[in-house]
Amino acid sequence: MGADVLRPRPSLTTATRRGEHRASSHGNHYLCPVRCKFTEQTPLTVFVATTTRIRSRSIQHTRYKFVTLNRKKFFGFPSTSIGTHKVNISDAEKTLADALDRPEYCGGISEVAKALWNAKENASFDKIVTYATKMENSAILKRLGYLAERLDLGLKDSTLSRMTHNLSPGISPLDPRAPKRGSYLTRRNLLVNVPRKTLDEWKREF
Repeated sequence: MGADVLRPRPSLTTATRRGEHRASSHGNHYLCPVRCKFTEQTPLTVFVATTTRIRSRSIQHTRYKFVTLNRKKFFGFPSTSIGTHKVNISDAEKTLADALDRPEYCGGISEVAKALWNAKENASFDKIVTYATKMENSAILKRLGYLAERLDLGLKDSTLSRMTHNLSPGISPLDPRAPKRGSYLTRRNLLVNVPRKTLDEWKREF
């Protein structure tokens, strides 16, 4: 499945080379969790991060949607080769930070939980905290803290301490797209607006 997503296509390479309005862009969100083997779902839509608005397009039966990011969130994407093309694809930790930032582009918060579980042996959660702080979005840390506890990811005390230190006082939803109702987890300033049953759906695959 990953190989199918990453087969050299005009999609990412054309978007990067043409660079409508000379935009910077890199493969992220749903493309990278597949590439990093954090999820097995094959996306019908590939989301590509960019700093400039670019029209969505369909190429070879795959829909490519360009997500405009603030420049302060645009980092952590080393250059890599796909076939004969050079493209920018985010590293594992930036992929997970982006997924926690915008779960709707990664198949939902349940798919993000699955990605975190699959990444627990190889990803640096301390680096994710560093990225989240640089992105200036405390909601990433709130969601990560809740999911790490829920999944028993075994984060280091130093990482947990950094997360707690950088939490903002406002309440953030676990799922930005879900109705704003549920239970409040005050120690994480998080509205848990997703039923545990929904959050654990991916576990049925194991």
